[in-house]
Formats: sequence, structure tokens, C-alpha cells
Amino acid sequence: MVHIGRPSHIPAKDLDLIIPLPQDDYPSGPNVLRVLWPFNGASLTPKPESTECQRHTGTIVMYGGPSRHFRMGLAETRRLLIFARKLAHANQEALHILTSPRTPPEAVAWMQEQVKTYGTVLHVFQPGEDVFGSFLKTGNRFVVTADSASMLAEAWRSCAPVWLFPLPQRQTLMSRLQQGVDVLGLRPLRYWLIARGILGSGANFTHWHRTLIRSGAIRCVAPYLSEQDLRWAPVRHQADKDLMRCRTRILALPILKKHYCNASPINCDGKSVTHSETLTEQAILNGTCAVVVTYGNRVAFVEQVLHAAFQAGVRHVVLVDNGTAPAVAENLKTSVAIWGAEQVTTVRLERNGGSAEGFAAGFAAAAQRAQTQHIWALDDDTVPHPDALKALARTWRLMGGKPSCCLASFRQDKRTYIKLVENNKPNAIQPNSFFGFSVQAPFQKKTVALWKKDGLECRAMEMGAYGGLWFHKDWVQRIGLPDVRFFLYFDDYDYTLRITRNGGALWMCSNSALRDLEQSWTQTPSCLHPWLQEQQGIIRPYFALRNRVFIEKNSIDCRLIYNLNMVLFLFIKVLCRTPRGVLYHLQHPVKMVRRWRLLVGAIRDGLSGNFENRILKDQ
Repeated sequence: MVHIGRPSHIPAKDLDLIIPLPQDDYPSGPNVLRVLWPFNGASLTPKPESTECQRHTGTIVMYGGPSRHFRMGLAETRRLLIFARKLAHANQEALHILTSPRTPPEAVAWMQEQVKTYGTVLHVFQPGEDVFGSFLKTGNRFVVTADSASMLAEAWRSCAPVWLFPLPQRQTLMSRLQQGVDVLGLRPLRYWLIARGILGSGANFTHWHRTLIRSGAIRCVAPYLSEQDLRWAPVRHQADKDLMRCRTRILALPILKKHYCNASPINCDGKSVTHSETLTEQAILNGTCAVVVTYGNRVAFVEQVLHAAFQAGVRHVVLVDNGTAPAVAENLKTSVAIWGAEQVTTVRLERNGGSAEGFAAGFAAAAQRAQTQHIWALDDDTVPHPDALKALARTWRLMGGKPSCCLASFRQDKRTYIKLVENNKPNAIQPNSFFGFSVQAPFQKKTVALWKKDGLECRAMEMGAYGGLWFHKDWVQRIGLPDVRFFLYFDDYDYTLRITRNGGALWMCSNSALRDLEQSWTQTPSCLHPWLQEQQGIIRPYFALRNRVFIEKNSIDCRLIYNLNMVLFLFIKVLCRTPRGVLYHLQHPVKMVRRWRLLVGAIRDGLSGNFENRILKDQ
């Protein structure tokens, strides 16, 4: 028996397969298959993307209405129209608004008055007319209100850019009780009761929407968006494999498996036998392309990293010159000439776009090489041990050789990796945490999955750094490239979160070691926290804080606890880091006020999603 949707008061063990919809708040289990989208508009053979000439009708607003989970009044309608006009204006397009069966009559009447003034075309829902389907084929971009999962799915499957317009949620007694239980760290108990059919489950649109936004599949409407932001389009449309995954899993059920395996040329796991299953360790090494990003004047570091990478077995390296001075660029060319163009490809950026743009350019160049199967990201000061790549290749083969499996080398000087190995501390985003700090931590104990085989040892991570990240190039097509808006710091966490939240697995391999040649700026000896040290400038603290806050804000379940975590972290970890640091504040109040204004501004920009990066223009 296969159940599509969330079962109500039915024990999970009584069903062969459960396929909850993405907005369903249902616990994971061995017989639970999660999908990224509702099945509206899905196909086993996805439709080809429409060409630019076919998409000509402009910006399309898909207006739902009040629902069981969301409120929607004239205030929300007014904000929606203001954003839609800005979006259409930025892209020099016409604006069309489509209503639905749930759109309230007063909202329709109000919009009919507004469109007379602003020249917008309003299409009021009429039974029997498929205006919605027509615009799915011809719309340049879509704005979808958060109340409708089906409209969001169909808009995304059109392959055009999709914007999500958030709405205030309705709070019922049950939803408040559920939030209270989760805030107390009792979510595992709630899920245990649901899985046994004792308690019913509900929906969690917020979690699903956050997952889609993090993955880069859609964008969320927000204030402070520039015209460049409003012209956003996904780098590459993610593959729509939900229906195929469901079909494969259903056909793999014991009652069907025997018949299907005998009747089909596909193996008993429901998958075609791929070349990756027969790859040798040497073939994996030959298919690995390292990506190294350098900046400033670090030629000596680059030479050591390249030498170590080739010694480890890398067949090719993409070296990204991230806006270095002309003299340094010439030195880089001279240094890499000894390996030749067959082993090193150099990509030069005219300006320093930070790690985000640097690795985006490197990943794109590496993925375009026909010989590349895996990409190995290396910082220009991380030296791999001679057997580091071989350990990754062996591990990947023993784990099944699946493209969805990503690995990370062990950074011997990275504190988060050390804590993961020594203390089993998860490298993950905790609900309501601020920079990883949470008063809920004692109640939110998470176990770290451990994998061991043939002397190899790996631990699961939710996110990781670029340095040492080893992944199949299929991920570049599936989730796109790093988000260049981050510029610097935590863009790697954002990228790896998109992997793990789109069905991928990330494992840190203890047997694949990297050594840092340079100490991190956060480890500079001082009585002050690194963010408050004047010698660190303003760019590093700003982007470190802004970007981490932006990533964590999508995991806020309770604003009160989040604010408490933020205040405690800033007071205990930053202001009162050392007694001498407190004294320094008293001795230099003006200087410290300037630094704190910088930090507060970074937090504000992170929470509001402000990616204008004006701080770079002021330098």
C-alpha cells in the first residue's frame, strides 16, 4: 500500500511506502520518500525549456487568496502589487495579474480599480477558461503567493524565474502548541507519536519554502532589492526527478521487485547500470579536476598547492586568478607554465569577486571539461596530503559510487571539523541559533552519522567549507553555481546546504587530510573578538556576520529565542570575550561604538536579505 500525502492517525509501519507532499510536516523513516515539489504539472519526461521568443507576455502574478494556513488581506495585496510593478519595470515587461477561485471579491474589486491607474492587465478567474495554462507557456517570470503549493509547483516547472510572495501565517491553538513543543526540543517525541499513529501531523509551508529558497530554485520577495536583483534568473534550472524517483521506489517494493527485475533491463534498484558502478580508483582520480582560487599576491602558496594536488593524483587543475595585479598575474602564468595547458587551465577575473565569484567561475570551467567527473575545491593555502584524493576515491566507491554522494577532506586546522571528529558536534544549522549558539542546545542533541569500512571513516555533515569539498559535476547542473551575492564567507555553507537539502549527502572523510599554510584571521591573538579588531578592517567582519545571519534566519522558529541567542552571543562571546576586552571598551568608547555599529548593520542586512554590498563600493 502506497500513501501519497501525510497519513492521519495511521502507523507508518502499516504502509509499504509513504510519499508526503513537501509542505507536509511528517517524520522521516525507511519507508518515507520525500519529494521537492507537489506533482502538479510533473512528467516522467520533463518538458524542454521554452525559448526566449516563446516567453513574451511579461511578468505574471499568480494571486491565490486566504487559506487554512495563510492570511491575505488588502495590506498584503497592496505590497504584492507594489513589488510586481517594480519587477515588471526592472525587466521592461508588461504586468498581468491572474486571480484564482479563492481570491476574495473585495480583493478583485480593489485590484480592478488599481489596474486602471497603472496599466496592469487583470485576468479574473472564470470557470472553463485556461488562462493560467496559457501564461505558464508564455510568461517571462512569475510571482506566486505563498498560499498555493500547486501554483508554485506549476510555475517552477515552466522553467521561468519564480518569485515567492510570503504571507502572514494563521495561528491556531494546535499550531501554537506544536511550536511550543518544538521550541522545548520535544520535536523527536512529537514525530515518534505521529509515526505510531497516535498523533496527527500537519503542514509546514515555511520549512518547504525556506528549502526552495536556499537551493536557489526560487527567490523570495524582500525589501531592499536592487534592479539587478529584480532581473534574477536561476543559473540553470534544476532537474525535476520527483516523479521518476517515486516510480523507481514503487517498482522496487518487494511485491513488484521480482517481476520488474525479470521483465526490465534496469537493475533491481530501479536504476540503469551506470559507468560509475564500474569505475576503478584510477579512473576516479583521472576524472577529478581541482579548482584553486587565488587573490592578492600568493604565488608561493599556489605553487605548493598545485604541486601537492598533482602529487595526490589530480589529473587537471582550474586555477582562478581572482583579480590579482597585472604583475602577480604574470608571475602566476610563469609558475603554472611548467605543467602546461593540458594540466592547468587559468581563468582570470578582472576584479576580485570574493570566494563566491571565484569558485563560481572555477566550478563552471571545471564542469565544462568533458573529462571532468568530480570537482575538488581547494583554497590557495590548503595543501592535500599525498593520499588525500585516493582516500576520497576509495570511500566514494565503497559508498556505492553515486553522484549524489559528496565528500569533504579533513581540514586539520578547522575548528568545526575538529569538533565534529573529537566531540561528534554536528556541523549543521540549529533552529533559532545565532552564529551556531543556542540556549536550546542541551535539548537539541543531534547524532552524527558515522560510516566505517576497510579502515576508512566518515562523518555526516549538513554543510561544509570549499577547501576539500569533492563532488560530482552533476551538482553544478542540478543546483547551479555559488551565489556571488555572498561575496566572501559562508558562501560555501550556502552552496553545500543546497546540496544536502536537494537530496545529496555530505560526508567528511577523516582519512583525506589537508594542511593549512596560513592561520585564519579569526585566530589572530588579541584580547578582542576578531570582529572588533581594527586591523581586520570592516569587510571581513561585515560579510562573515551578514552572510551567516542570512543563512540562519531561515531556521528561525521563534523570534524571541533567536533574539535571546543573539544578545547572549554578542554579550558573552564578543563583548566579554576577555576581561581585557571589556576594559578596552571602557578605554576606547568611540572606537568601539564604530565597530559595534558595523556589526549591528551587518546583522540588520542579514535579517532583511540586503545584498547590495555597498560596503565594497565605499572602500
